[in-house]
Amino acid sequence: MSNFNIRSFIFATILVASVLNEVSADAVALTALCTTYPKIPACDLYASCTSQSRSSGPCDTLSLTVSACADPLALGASQCTSANTAGGTAVPSLPTAKDASGFVASICMEMPDMSDCQGANACPSRNTTTLVSDCKSLSVYGALCLEMPNMNQCTTVWKTFCSSNANIGPYCGPVVPGSGSGSPNSGSPSSSAANLFVAVSLALLVFFTNF
Repeated sequence: MSNFNIRSFIFATILVASVLNEVSADAVALTALCTTYPKIPACDLYASCTSQSRSSGPCDTLSLTVSACADPLALGASQCTSANTAGGTAVPSLPTAKDASGFVASICMEMPDMSDCQGANACPSRNTTTLVSDCKSLSVYGALCLEMPNMNQCTTVWKTFCSSNANIGPYCGPVVPGSGSGSPNSGSPSSSAANLFVAVSLALLVFFTNF
């Protein structure tokens, strides 16, 4: 390989690494934000996406970061900088923590015998200041609407969220096997990025070796 090709390979590899670092930075910022606010809908969704090895559509980390930072409960979070949200769009029709908590409270007031209004998964009374329940309100809201989808509290927001996000499970139905962006064993977004980096680097090496 000539000196020119070696320099070109190194330069191209650095570019790939820079792009992957940006992707990882989104995930790092979102993870830090969700450590502080784990139960807001965007972070509830992020946890589900991670468990399903999904990273596209409603599971895109930039979209989730924008949604989390738009939630009034996370107002002023240090991760919500323009650098971490620039160019992103929020997950379509994802309710805020206040709205999801309100829907759950309303449903359970009308139908207190529903299974998700009782037991360990039930949302406690809302905070009198924030009007947010200390629970994963998106998960509970989804479960309640799946049980009775024609309730007034579900016919607009929940159905719109589901139709806008390919009926993502478990909020809109069962988790579909193989619905992730990779195989079930594809791992976290950061490990996928590392695998991509290795693959691209090897491809560049082969290309410039034969240039």
